[in-house]
Amino acid sequence: MQKIASVKSTFNPVEVLGKSSEILAGFFVSKNPVENRAEFLKTAWVQAGFEPKTPIYLKQVHSGIVVRFLNGEKPSQALTGDAVITDSKEVFLVIQVADCLPVLLFDPVKKMIAGAHAGWKGSLLGIVPEVVRQMERHGSRAVNQRVWLGPSIHSCCYEVDVERSVLFPHRADSARHIDLTAFNQKLLEETGIQKGNIFIDPRCTACSDEKFPSYRRDGKNAGRIFACLALK
Repeated sequence: MQKIASVKSTFNPVEVLGKSSEILAGFFVSKNPVENRAEFLKTAWVQAGFEPKTPIYLKQVHSGIVVRFLNGEKPSQALTGDAVITDSKEVFLVIQVADCLPVLLFDPVKKMIAGAHAGWKGSLLGIVPEVVRQMERHGSRAVNQRVWLGPSIHSCCYEVDVERSVLFPHRADSARHIDLTAFNQKLLEETGIQKGNIFIDPRCTACSDEKFPSYRRDGKNAGRIFACLALK
């Protein structure tokens, strides 16, 4: 069986989002494109020492679509969207990125988790605050939610055309460099998430010493980061 890399984040999701008795969080890296995603994720999850659960991953399309399955609902086989919310203990949520921002959320009071994939399109569409709002509609409260913003491409390496850069009011000093993390942090705070409940991994996927998968650096041959979260 192939040994799969499990990377410890500077801010490990399970250390900042909640107690180890409440949630499980995995942060797995494939240096190459993954052909059999389900098999890769199941193997990575078990190798991390976690109890077997079913991986729930999306066909991510850089949208504002949020998928939910709550109160015993079962997820369909094919899920299209860029965020997912659940209160099921039978699954683990998976967000895959290779420069885009992975976001994991946990409400320890309502016992609800979520994950979001926020590229520049999804960020402008407000997918991250929409997750917060939808969690609130189903009994969660923003003041109780804890959010982890994982490694992504940072403003040091994320230079875009002027037409795109002007869409981001919270950008770096250079007019053509945008900061997805800062942009989404601001949106989260505006929805009522407490600043002290937002935890940011400062590493840039494009230039970190860890050599994370980066689509901007490696193109179509880039591997993937899989940020995973489950209720215990």
